[in-house]
Amino acid sequence: IYTFSETAGDTAGVTYNSDTYRLYVTVMNGDTAGTYKIGAAYVKKQGERDKVKEIVNTYQAGKLQITKEVTGNVGDKNKVFDVNVTLTVEAGKTVKAPISIVANDGTAQDKDEISTTDWSGNKATVTVKVKNGTTVELKNLPVGVSYTVAEEPYNGYKTSYTQNGTGMTGALTSTAVRADATDTVVIKNHKDTTVDTGVIISNLPYILILAAVAAGLVLFA
Repeated sequence: IYTFSETAGDTAGVTYNSDTYRLYVTVMNGDTAGTYKIGAAYVKKQGERDKVKEIVNTYQAGKLQITKEVTGNVGDKNKVFDVNVTLTVEAGKTVKAPISIVANDGTAQDKDEISTTDWSGNKATVTVKVKNGTTVELKNLPVGVSYTVAEEPYNGYKTSYTQNGTGMTGALTSTAVRADATDTVVIKNHKDTTVDTGVIISNLPYILILAAVAAGLVLFA
């Protein structure tokens, strides 16, 4: 009887089996004198009666969707904005699978994935490109990874963030990836200007009063 357990690895997103198992081996005499053979072998979890067919490790990952909205009477809906996404994996873990990058409207991206070689230490950074109506999705983000999203500053635009349906004050703080869930970040850029109609509406009442006074003086004279 051999007692064993699995040694946990360092793959991000994987929950390693921590149970203790027992391997039962029945040794029999072989067909030739002085030799031996295995008559039966099976595995059970310690303390249980049923045989075990497999030892299961579980991989869990989530997604991140970044959506752009442009508003305001001078907001440029065709303008492409750069958004920086920084990923951080927890200490002692390694991301061992690529993270794909897909834009729903085909907006050209600098790269279509974050590969395993893009990580420096425990961080990886990518710039995604979005315009009004674009949603960029990062797929296969392992649990154990956190993300931050920050748009480059653009002159004249007021920028606001909504994360998972909740409006945020300022840029996002580091957020952990959720298992089998999709996080959403909506970035709104608003740009307005005063439209010059050629009429100074704020002074018009006073101009009319002065004109009426002048007409009254002429009539009086």
